[in-house]
Amino acid sequence: MIVIGGGDTGSDCIGTSFRQGAKSVTQFEIMPQPPAKENKALSWPHWPLKLRVSSSQAEGAKTEYSISTTGFAGRNGKVEKLLYARVDASFKPIAGGAAELPADLVLFAMGFSGPVESDLVGRARPQRGAARALQGA
Repeated sequence: MIVIGGGDTGSDCIGTSFRQGAKSVTQFEIMPQPPAKENKALSWPHWPLKLRVSSSQAEGAKTEYSISTTGFAGRNGKVEKLLYARVDASFKPIAGGAAELPADLVLFAMGFSGPVESDLVGRARPQRGAARALQGA
């Protein structure tokens, strides 16, 4: 089983998967692996960048950093493989870094990155003044 995404959402997916009987869980994170120790002088005012292992990850998940999912393969609507590429600090694929991993389940746990803005989303959202006008009507 594969969890795409780190952070709290990914950790929740890992823990739940193990509790539901997953034999193995691999977590893919697009960000590079953080350093083992934080550099306090460079951290403030941001959240200190430091490798943290959640209790769910400590249950046995394998975490792979600098990974971008590129596709899926399978038959009859069932996933069998996840296709991915190793990426550099700019999230660009590294030459020779393409690979695949067997998977019978893939969970998307990409957290708070926000929705993809498509034309449909843009048309559905009221314009700034329109929301106030509707409230006053």
